[in-house]
Amino acid sequence: MSADARDLEARLAQWRDAGAERLAPLPFHLLRAMAERLPQHVGETRTLLAQRLDVLVATHAPAIDAAVAAARDMQATRDADALADDALASLLARLARDDPEANAAAEAEAGAATAPSNSPAAHALAEARRAWSGVRARSQLQQSLQQTAEDAGPLNSSRLVHRMLARMQALSPGYLQHFVSYMDALAWLDDHARNGAVQGDGAKPSRKRKSRKAG
Repeated sequence: MSADARDLEARLAQWRDAGAERLAPLPFHLLRAMAERLPQHVGETRTLLAQRLDVLVATHAPAIDAAVAAARDMQATRDADALADDALASLLARLARDDPEANAAAEAEAGAATAPSNSPAAHALAEARRAWSGVRARSQLQQSLQQTAEDAGPLNSSRLVHRMLARMQALSPGYLQHFVSYMDALAWLDDHARNGAVQGDGAKPSRKRKSRKAG
């Protein structure tokens, strides 16, 4: 067996181990069939087949390599997503465990939904608050999805935020609504503080009166 034939055999074996039979079946099986036919011929026929095989390898090898690389990258992304999901699940569980107020608020809200109310106004107000909290939470979830680029990697900050909100929605919708309300309150306080600082900076300093010297 020539060096070129051994190199091709090793390359075919490497492709086969990487899943090329499934990822790029047509070019892979074509090259393997030609490589298996080559030792069966001698002389000029073998030379012509070897030349033809070299052309086929040069033509189809890039496509096979690209398919294998894409599958490898996709698997790496899935592995990274799985690790990130596990980390987010652990974080959410710890947050729920370490924030009894959020759990109490979610449980109180769920209890209020089932408890009878003698006041129609109070019942309507509670329903409106629950509806608004749900709409706000879904809006934040949709907004986080729109801010995520299609080609964003698994560690992209926008993608992580969207995954966190989606996991909250799946595990505890009440906690998500409480979390969004809490973040809205923090954003309002931040805006209020910034506006106060701007107004304070824009105020004109008072002029000090010059004291007259005694004559």
